[in-house]
Amino acid sequence: CTEDTVLPLDFPVDSPSGKITHIPIKKGTRVMINNAYFNRNKAIWGEQADEFLPERWIGKKLDEVTRPGPRLPGVYSSMMTFGSGSYACIGFKFAVMEIKVMLAELIVNFKFEPSGTESTWVNHGVQFPYATKEVDNPDRFPKLYLKVTKL
Repeated sequence: CTEDTVLPLDFPVDSPSGKITHIPIKKGTRVMINNAYFNRNKAIWGEQADEFLPERWIGKKLDEVTRPGPRLPGVYSSMMTFGSGSYACIGFKFAVMEIKVMLAELIVNFKFEPSGTESTWVNHGVQFPYATKEVDNPDRFPKLYLKVTKL
């Protein structure tokens, strides 16, 4: 923060001393936003917030998540993946286009299935999948096991 301020909360938090509706922040304090939580907040996305539901962004459902509003400030589909406001990613439209092109190519040319290897997701600022059997190995590297078959 560049000056002392008070951060109002959209959703009050229960505490032993009552409901917290705002947080005082002193000048010089670094404020971080947990995008993984924001993009899975049940108050915004409903009880299925943790599920991958592509239909959220198709047809009339798209209108629900792209409508601007104070609860949903992201620049893309009301998610914080690309940030918000003056700190939003200026290349988000290009990134989304790249993702769509790559997914279209992969889906048309390959079949993807679970491999049977259990994965554990570990948060290092960004979440990475590791084979559960390797999660404690210091030499591990992120990988998501899938059975991929060329069509």
